Amino acid sequence: MKQKSTTFNTLLDPANIDQYGLVYGNIPASSTDYDGKGMLNAGYVMLDNKFSDKVKLTWGARVEKYKQELTAAGKSKVTLDNTDVLPSFLFTYALNNKTNIRLGRFTKRKQARVQRIGYLPLL
Repeated sequence: MKQKSTTFNTLLDPANIDQYGLVYGNIPASSTDYDGKGMLNAGYVMLDNKFSDKVKLTWGARVEKYKQELTAAGKSKVTLDNTDVLPSFLFTYALNNKTNIRLGRFTKRKQARVQRIGYLPLL
């Protein structure tokens, strides 16, 4: 089977970019002057529940709010405004004073939220 190759002309095709919902804005070569802003706010809360001398549950969540704006001359403003909730937990069972068994789970984003929503032509 012949493998599909990516060329300069197909580099920004949706099949090559949008696996994880990436958004990009095209700034033509005649309009390379733009202004971009990004603001990340985040918080984390954690609770620790001890049910007995042997059983403990630690759990929490991180909440992230990210807003990104791009403004280019003669173009409409592009805005991304996302809020992510990333839960986690850790279950601990104490076999004895020196040995613990732990089971944990956490959530992460599929992609970094910090991204350039505009690009300049590759030279």
